[in-house]
Amino acid sequence: MKTRYPCFEVVVVDCLTRGISEWAAEKFPAIKLIHFNSDIGPAASHNMGAAHAEDDTAVFAFLDNDTTVDPEWLTSLVRTLQSDTRIGAAQATIRRMDNPERLWALGETIDHTCNATIDENILRTLRNRMGRKHEIFNAIAAGIAVKRDVFQGVRGFDDAYFIFHDDVDLGWRIRLAGFRIVTASDSVVNHRAGGTPKAESRAVYFGRRNAIRTLLKNYDRCNAFLCVISRLLQDLGILLGYLVSAQPRVALAIAKAACWNLWHFSDTWRER
Repeated sequence: MKTRYPCFEVVVVDCLTRGISEWAAEKFPAIKLIHFNSDIGPAASHNMGAAHAEDDTAVFAFLDNDTTVDPEWLTSLVRTLQSDTRIGAAQATIRRMDNPERLWALGETIDHTCNATIDENILRTLRNRMGRKHEIFNAIAAGIAVKRDVFQGVRGFDDAYFIFHDDVDLGWRIRLAGFRIVTASDSVVNHRAGGTPKAESRAVYFGRRNAIRTLLKNYDRCNAFLCVISRLLQDLGILLGYLVSAQPRVALAIAKAACWNLWHFSDTWRER
């Protein structure tokens, strides 16, 4: 393992990989492996990893399974978290694995209807000011560290998301709890962009489904309904566009995303 840090444990949460228990026991006997024979999704996997961490763990650091790290990545994240009691989470600099000189992400921003985008302003700033902390709306879970008490205080990731927008929701709730989320730009994680399989209809379904849930959970009541209506109108226009372009499966995915939120409205509202 490349990570240089005086005291840490590795918890691997795996879904569906055949023979991983034997492989891990031979290659990495010190890690803690939690294996599932079904796909529980990244959100639940992150929560499961945190739940199996040692009781004296002060910081949870999360990585995706398609990442590699520089040796000091964890040291930088922890140092950033410890620099200010108001900081609840820190984002590593995420670079493209196929071109490490190119930044892939350093946090996200969202618009009023929860369309998430990579924070291009921060990426531009970092070209000239590497090494400084910048506040962001939310950190991307491919390389993030969260203080344990903050993570538990906001109840961690939302298992219902399965995939997509779970880190947006977590970041929003951390900010609502009064904490800041900042970059640790000298913490470097390399990410294989597009490493998670994304059939278009599947990605559209979870992305749009979870965006609506995020709006309902985190806005005040008035803005929640106004922004959800705006979001649904956007999605209707996109749905019609897919129908016109003869992509009915993707159009159906958008409709199913809206229906899921209607069916699960009471559960979502209780999560506020």
